[in-house]
Amino acid sequence: MSNNTTSNQMGLAYEHGVGFSENDGFFPTPETQTGLVKIIDTNDMPHLLILDMYDGKFYDVTTRDGPIGSNIKKYFKDKVNIDGSGGYDISPEVMFREDTGIYEKYLINHQASRFYVRPDFETNRGISGFDYNGYISGTVFTAEVFVDGEPNVATASSEQLDISNEINYDKSIEGHRIQTKFSSNNSGFRLLGRQQDYVVKNISYNPSGVSDFENYQQDLSTPSLWYTRSTLLDTDIVSGVKMLGANSNLPLENLGSVSGPDGKAGSAPLFDSSVYIPVLLPDHSFIMFWSNDTPDVSSMGNTINFLTFGSRYMGWNLYYMYNLTGINNLQFNNSGVQLFDIRVYSDSIYQALPYYYNDVIKNNANNVCPVF
Repeated sequence: MSNNTTSNQMGLAYEHGVGFSENDGFFPTPETQTGLVKIIDTNDMPHLLILDMYDGKFYDVTTRDGPIGSNIKKYFKDKVNIDGSGGYDISPEVMFREDTGIYEKYLINHQASRFYVRPDFETNRGISGFDYNGYISGTVFTAEVFVDGEPNVATASSEQLDISNEINYDKSIEGHRIQTKFSSNNSGFRLLGRQQDYVVKNISYNPSGVSDFENYQQDLSTPSLWYTRSTLLDTDIVSGVKMLGANSNLPLENLGSVSGPDGKAGSAPLFDSSVYIPVLLPDHSFIMFWSNDTPDVSSMGNTINFLTFGSRYMGWNLYYMYNLTGINNLQFNNSGVQLFDIRVYSDSIYQALPYYYNDVIKNNANNVCPVF
């Protein structure tokens, strides 16, 4: 290793001696052979410099608030110019390990998340460039959740902490494995810890579906509403009620079709506007469907938040919600949404979802949907 004036080496072989020794004469120069360079400025203040391989410039990586008259100032940006101008915001992020139940087969339902952060200096509260909490002005904290190993697309996200440091996600979260990423658009803070609460559900079912085949078939066979693959994709095969367009009183226009998660061409409808289903649903309803997009569903102006089951497959997710009461219509507000196999039951059939999900993705839905 070396700095501006001396170079030291550590002997590793017998003929090199033992421990550190100082070189004399020629030795590797810091610019090309070392990562860190220590210098002493005219005020006898030490600095550690690194050489950036991309722009060929040295940067001080030990910025701090020095003694009065030292002209040393702490910066919360990267690659600030010598005069203190310029620089890039530092955007830190951390990906925590996956959370699971005692066994990975258990489902965990997210209840609450809290992240405990502090500004780098509490004394910065309210001074120029900082907010009333002491964080750099404009700082936003973001938490994202990734379910069942999905590496790129977050299932839910939230920006900014509330007064209790609690994160409120934009949708319900459930899965076998839940992984959280915490990030910010600025530095100048410390993340002290996190607290994430879950309800764990033990789902016991035979993965092969053989012994419970008949029970699952019976559970799935009595929907009160069922828009599924057929020659009339916009018609409920139970009651004959047709879906309506965006203004809730005219038929759908330009109804297209795409391949659903069953892999069969034309099995799923493609809508170019929002969709309205004018039906009165039974109390304690259980609703399920596949969608290529996060569903924006409401009834009488009230949003219905859905849970996801299983992993994303061929661009589709299976969504469900249970114990819904007082629903007299369904409005799918996503324009251009693709839906597959919309079902409503008068009671929960959650126990049949593993069988149903596996049949759709592994058996082209041949046991759970009409022949197509």
